[in-house]
Amino acid sequence: MLSFAIPAADGSVERLPVAVERLVIAGWTGRDRAKLQEHIDELKELGVAPPTKTPIFYPLSASLVTQDDAIQLIGDGSSGEVEVMLIGTPRGMLVTLCSDHTDRVAEAYSIQISKQMCQKPIARSAWWFKDVADHWDSLTLQSWQDGVVYQDGNCTAMLPPLEIVRGACGADELPPGWAMPLGTLPVHGGIRGGDVFTMKLGDPNTGQTIEHGYRVEQLAVSG
Repeated sequence: MLSFAIPAADGSVERLPVAVERLVIAGWTGRDRAKLQEHIDELKELGVAPPTKTPIFYPLSASLVTQDDAIQLIGDGSSGEVEVMLIGTPRGMLVTLCSDHTDRVAEAYSIQISKQMCQKPIARSAWWFKDVADHWDSLTLQSWQDGVVYQDGNCTAMLPPLEIVRGACGADELPPGWAMPLGTLPVHGGIRGGDVFTMKLGDPNTGQTIEHGYRVEQLAVSG
């Protein structure tokens, strides 16, 4: 069971428990189609098979979602990706922050498997989607890899959220229990891993932020 601190307009904070029963990764959600195709072509040259359609939705194990401060992985061939995550509840959708941590070695032969191999760290606070829907594109996303800027942009980089939600479930809201990251930003300096990944989601309209960070503990490769 996850737990989120949700701030209200009067300054109070609600603590809401949420059970995630289904995790769906929204991939290839770039709004600029020319840049999206350019990225697909770049990855193809690196041996990553292009998607059969865009956007595409990868179902993964819900147990991968974690609010812990550390994840454990085999070897050093993985890295994080900052993303906005929507979570369906009986009261509407929550907006929070996550890292779609991915095994880059496995990505060369299966994107879905590469994502299934890694836990998905998420923040411990959230906003109601209805409170940010009217200024969604102004929301900012940033990440740092070992203290160095890794990603920096805003939600205009991805398709509008309801367009992604409709593609995943055929409705304007995720069903209760669903969790879905909405896509990521380009990186600065090339895709790379590290020991500490930190990230931030900002709302310039209110000045509020959601922040989270986690350590990557590498397990030795045996055999």
